[in-house]
Amino acid sequence: MSTVERSVKALLENKLQRVAAIDSATSKAMANAVKHALGIHNGLANVKPPIAKRANDEQRNDAWRRTETNKAFGERLREWARVAMEVESTARAHAASKPTLPAFDKTDMLAAMETIAIAQRVASSDPMKYHELSPIERIAALRVPTLAKIPPSVAERWTEEAIGNLYPERLAAYRQDLEVIEEAKTAMEMVKHSFQAEAGFIDSTTGAAGPQWGAFEREHLGPIRQELEKAEATRSKARADSAVEEARRALQKAEFEQNREEIALLKAM
Repeated sequence: MSTVERSVKALLENKLQRVAAIDSATSKAMANAVKHALGIHNGLANVKPPIAKRANDEQRNDAWRRTETNKAFGERLREWARVAMEVESTARAHAASKPTLPAFDKTDMLAAMETIAIAQRVASSDPMKYHELSPIERIAALRVPTLAKIPPSVAERWTEEAIGNLYPERLAAYRQDLEVIEEAKTAMEMVKHSFQAEAGFIDSTTGAAGPQWGAFEREHLGPIRQELEKAEATRSKARADSAVEEARRALQKAEFEQNREEIALLKAM
C-alpha cells in the first residue's frame, strides 16, 4: 500500500470513528456505509496482482489482461455505487425531514392582515437595524418576505433562528444527522477518487478523472441503474405513505381535541 493509500485509509478510519461515536438517527446506517467504503478502498490494491499472475501463468495476452481488469474493477464500482446510493437516499430523506415554520393560516383574515401590516413595517426598516426587530416582526417578515423586502440570505438566517427557538431539540437532531451524512458523503468521494487512481483513470496533468472514466461508468453502472432507481422509488413511496399516515393521525388528534373542547363547553352551560 502506497503512502497516499495509507493516508486515505487513515482518514477513512478517522471518519468511521467520528460517525460511530455520534448517537443520532442515521449514525448507525452511515457508520456501516463508511465501513463498507473503507473495505472497498482497502481491497483496491488487490485487484491487479492476481490478474497479472494468472496472465503470466497462463501466458495470456494484454487484451485478456485489460478485459479481466476492466471486469474486476467494474464489480467494485457497482459495489461502491450501491453504497453511495444508500447514502444519497438517506441524505434526501433527511433533507425532507428538516423542521419548518408552522404553516401560515391564510383563512384567518385578521391574523393575515396583522402579519401584512407588520411585514410592511419591516420593509420600511433600516437593514442596519434588523438586529433590533422582535421575533414576532421577523416571523411576520418570513411569512411575506417579498412584501417585507428582506434578502434571501437574511430570510434563511431568520428562518434557522426561528426554527431553533420553536423546535430546539428537533433542529439539534437534524444538524447532528446532517454532520453524520456529510461525513459519509465525503468518505464515498474519497473512495471514488482512490478507485479512479488505482484503476488508471486519473489524468496525471490535471489530477482529475479523464474522459475514459465516463465511458467506464456507463458500461458498468448501466445494468444496475434501473435496479437502484427502482429501489429508491420504493423507499420514496414508503416515506410518502408514512407522511400521509402521520398527517392522518395529526388530523384525528386535532378533531378529538376540538370535540373534547366542545363537549366541555356544553357541560359548562
